[in-house]
Amino acid sequence: MSNSPSDNQLSELQLAILPNAIGSLAFGIYFPLALSAIYNLSETNRMQGYPWSKPRLALLLFTSAMLLLAIMNLHYPTLSSIQAIQLFASRFTYILSDGIVIWRAWVFYPEKWTARSILILSILGACGANLVDLTADFKEVLIGTHPGNEFAETLTFPMFSLVANFVATLMIGYKAWCHRGIIQLCLSLSNKSAYRAQKILVLLVESGVIYCVFWVLLLVLGAVMPNVASLPIQIIMDALPVLSAIYPVLIVLILARERFVEQQYSQNMSLSQSIRFALGPGNNDELKESV
Repeated sequence: MSNSPSDNQLSELQLAILPNAIGSLAFGIYFPLALSAIYNLSETNRMQGYPWSKPRLALLLFTSAMLLLAIMNLHYPTLSSIQAIQLFASRFTYILSDGIVIWRAWVFYPEKWTARSILILSILGACGANLVDLTADFKEVLIGTHPGNEFAETLTFPMFSLVANFVATLMIGYKAWCHRGIIQLCLSLSNKSAYRAQKILVLLVESGVIYCVFWVLLLVLGAVMPNVASLPIQIIMDALPVLSAIYPVLIVLILARERFVEQQYSQNMSLSQSIRFALGPGNNDELKESV
């Protein structure tokens, strides 16, 4: 009798190991990024010496909450109560991530209530889809009720989250397109601030497109493989909560880096002007020759 494992045993082993390995790898990438984002948010405010603004405080709380939820979602579910907590943590991570993405687009439309109404409807749809999916998962884990239409359950909340992220990214891209003339004019005048503003807008659009690709991939796999227990879907479902948390953290780090570069540029310009003023016109020419 052969002691080699059967194909079913190998499939079960892969289903048990690979999704958790990918999820742990994603968490290993996310954890230092989250700590860096929390440090940047708190340290920047301390160095400036200003009281905490509401957006910065909210962003710090959201980032900290997403880190805690990602830690809760890391362990392998062995008991139904633990699995229920992990389900709540993952769904709440999706809601927080979608909320930060919507807020990112919200600030670009301060007095456009039509645009803001679209954003509100998008986040409400994403929240509702996550809650419906969470309720179905709770029933399956705690009560044992299996959903009648597993295919529809697999595609419900990814579709609404994709719509919310796509709408936010599209609105930011539209705002960047509308202001391209002003940005090009400022660039022709060597305006560094305008150049950095253009870089931030482009990075926000590019990161939004990349994040939408993950949701599209999940939708495609859900359509091709309706069985949620299949290996590719399990890998994505284990990694997606952490990837959803990485996305807004990367935005925070990108904005913090651009703000640091702008502050360094302003300080260098101020120091250069002070040196020129102290040296005077004649000494300024000597300084240029020595440099």
